[in-house]
Amino acid sequence: LRQQELHTQQRHRRLSQIEQYEASIADAQAEIQEANDGIASQREQVDHLQEQMSQADQQVEEAAEKLAVGKQKASQLDRDFHAVELSRRELEVKRESLEERTLTELELDLTIAYPPYRNEREQTESSPIDRDSAEPEVAELREAIRKLGNVNLDAIEEETMLEEKNEDLIKQVSDIDQAVSQLRTLIDDLDDQSRIRFKDAFHNIREHFAGKDGMFRRLFGGGNADIMLLPDENGDIDWLESGIEIRAKPPGKEPRVISQLSGGEKTMTAVALLMAIFKSKPSPFCVLDEVDAALDDANVDRFCQILKPFLDNSHFIIITHSKRTMTACDQLYGVTMQERGVSKRVAVRLDEVSEDGSISVDAEKRAAVSELPPDEPPIIETKSGESLRETLEQAWEPINQN
Repeated sequence: LRQQELHTQQRHRRLSQIEQYEASIADAQAEIQEANDGIASQREQVDHLQEQMSQADQQVEEAAEKLAVGKQKASQLDRDFHAVELSRRELEVKRESLEERTLTELELDLTIAYPPYRNEREQTESSPIDRDSAEPEVAELREAIRKLGNVNLDAIEEETMLEEKNEDLIKQVSDIDQAVSQLRTLIDDLDDQSRIRFKDAFHNIREHFAGKDGMFRRLFGGGNADIMLLPDENGDIDWLESGIEIRAKPPGKEPRVISQLSGGEKTMTAVALLMAIFKSKPSPFCVLDEVDAALDDANVDRFCQILKPFLDNSHFIIITHSKRTMTACDQLYGVTMQERGVSKRVAVRLDEVSEDGSISVDAEKRAAVSELPPDEPPIIETKSGESLRETLEQAWEPINQN
């Protein structure tokens, strides 16, 4: 029974606490609702104040614009007033000068001889002037005159000179505009002609380079190649601005751009392109510097064979260390240093040397009597029975060592 009473008391105490908590929750919810209402009211007030501020800012901007316009109009009125006042004073000075000149030169007093003129002048001079209201204007005009500084008496003459100069400048600008128009027309014509000529030259070189009988197939003994223009971002090709790409497919290989080829293949492709250009437009002289350095013996022979058809129209000067290239030349020039510090020019004409290395009789006689020009290197001496290859190797050995 005691425990039951204790449980009953605890139950009543818990129920009373629950009622208190529910009352507190209800009060808190009421306060939350009241706070939310207050927040909504404050937000409305803030929105209203922001709207008022926006309107006030707009009114301030409009007032500022009106003030700027008013200041501009006031400045314009001041300038007009000063201009009118200056004109009036100039007219008064001119009138007084004319009266003095008339009285001095013609001995005629206008105020006596012409009563209308005298009446108009008296009426102008006798018109009442409110000095009190005129004093601020006078002070303002004096301040404006003070700010203007000294009067430039040569201003009219300078204005005339400036007007003439301005007219000259206008004519010059017109001439420049006309010249610019003519130059643009000329540039357009040159671009058109350049496109036409470049297009013709491109197709011609492309045919000599990548055709069936082109230089690429002749040098490589097969394969194929092509020269193409690179389109821009929009896929268009401009004959004056687009880049050029060379694609080559040596025999037994996949098509590649020239940058992916080996050193010898690059050299052969470059030589093929050079010879295609030469075939399109021959040149009297051509200097080739170590172009055969990366080539093997078979490709050197092909390189030498490809030059022979061009010898009718062009002279080739080849700088090389390849013995095969030397044997294909008509004449060799070199510098040797048989003694330290003493260089010597040497030369050999291959058409005067037989396959077994013997020198012709005419060449020996010419060497004996020194019939060579002073600026021509001496001919290399060869022994009877030596082959041409042995002679060249002996002549070139000191150069390779140095």
